[in-house]
Amino acid sequence: MEIKKDESLLEVIKRFEPDFFSELDVLNFSGNTKNLYFRIIDEFKEFLICENSDEIVKVLDLNKFLILQFLQNLKNRNFSQTTLSLYLKVIKRFFKFISENNESGIDLLYPIEKVTIKENKKEIITFTKDEIERIKSYILDFLDKSKNYERYKNALCLAFIAFTGIRANECINIKEEDIDIEKDYVKVKIKGKGNKERFVYLDEVFIDYIEKLKRIKPVKSPYLFSKKDGSKISYKTLLNFNKRILNKVHIFNKDKQGLHIYRHTLASMLVEDNINLETIKDILGHSSILTTSKYYAKTSEKAKREALINDRNKFN
Repeated sequence: MEIKKDESLLEVIKRFEPDFFSELDVLNFSGNTKNLYFRIIDEFKEFLICENSDEIVKVLDLNKFLILQFLQNLKNRNFSQTTLSLYLKVIKRFFKFISENNESGIDLLYPIEKVTIKENKKEIITFTKDEIERIKSYILDFLDKSKNYERYKNALCLAFIAFTGIRANECINIKEEDIDIEKDYVKVKIKGKGNKERFVYLDEVFIDYIEKLKRIKPVKSPYLFSKKDGSKISYKTLLNFNKRILNKVHIFNKDKQGLHIYRHTLASMLVEDNINLETIKDILGHSSILTTSKYYAKTSEKAKREALINDRNKFN
């Protein structure tokens, strides 16, 4: 979904809520937790209506002062520090979801980060090398054996995400015309945030997988990963399929059940393989090298250990 810069923040929140709560469903959040999330987001919507009744709060009006004002209102109602932290955590998660899934390149997470700048930031969660290898192996084996179009289409879309690090929304929107099959690789045109185009590449094994998808597709559609009615695959469908795959390879950690973790995993592996940040930036479609370095330019403990050991050995 796209977001217009002059659009009402309240309307954007309402539009993204269904997909956000669909993700919570897939991640097996309890009914009580989902109700809590709903109540917190609902209170933020009420805040936008009541505290700013004289004018519409637009998307670009979201800043740390607006968030602080919201928290202050809660504090005036004698909310504890623990409760305030919980409200902030939920709002941050929700705006992170919107930031990762809108097609306009608008980042609504940054204002939340400014408010929580003094808090300890969590490490970016990724699959281990063993986990991602198990996932990829299972998906490829599934593609070799599957004859059911719906499941095959879901698996191939997930494979695109796992092997290239593209965003789920970018994969969902791939059209057949975006696929360029060369002799020994596949070139895929991706329309990223802000409709910026870039290319990602897949190994030659994907040539046969793509050709098979086209052969068994029951209806003509411009979308590569289309449903039987020709419309594009839904985010919720892909999320549910991913959860089933993870269960098959015995990965049950709820923190690892989102689709964006494939992107973090690829980026982290590229960093560990000493791929320069500019190349990683281009692969991921970041608008700034600062975004890439902020999230991924962290030397692994293994790399640090090996560097120090190798340096010490020079003097032995």
